Amino acid sequence: MNDASEPKPISLLRWVLFGWVYWLQSRPGNPFWMKALGVVNILVAGPFLMLFLMSLPARLAGFEHPVAILSMDAECNKMTKGGTYFIEVGARRYECTGSDTWCPDFIPVQVVYDRDNPSHCRAATAVARLSRWEISALLRFLIQFCGGASFALIREDDPYKASNVVGHGLLLTCAVLVAIVLITGLNGLS
Repeated sequence: MNDASEPKPISLLRWVLFGWVYWLQSRPGNPFWMKALGVVNILVAGPFLMLFLMSLPARLAGFEHPVAILSMDAECNKMTKGGTYFIEVGARRYECTGSDTWCPDFIPVQVVYDRDNPSHCRAATAVARLSRWEISALLRFLIQFCGGASFALIREDDPYKASNVVGHGLLLTCAVLVAIVLITGLNGLS
């Protein structure tokens, strides 16, 4: 015999996973602010995520005629490229990606560039793979985007099932990505 006041396991699980979001929305006016916060996060993370994803194929493209050289300088760039290295080929200066941090110490590092196209260059340790900074940045942009989208979509008593499922799914995805960042130590790249 089931008592009507006894919580069902699925609703209890839902409350444990998402109760804090429902609590944030429980005060008058808060659903509007939660949705606004979500939209702002989408508008901030979305363009950075798109730029980052669009630049990845060029960064990870192979080298037809690889040449190794030592970098001559480095620069900090936290938002879009991570730390960059500079090389000089034929009296021209080129900017190369692939640093594992957003602000590398200037120590000459080995950089690989394409002999026919020196502007296609990358730190030798990150040729044909993502650098630690790129993995960290990708995860952070995804966390911000998924978190914002979930805040914009989640409502405790939402009659629209599709937005409810998508919003809750995005929040779970965000939580998994945060766990990955914390477990792997990708949250403290200097």
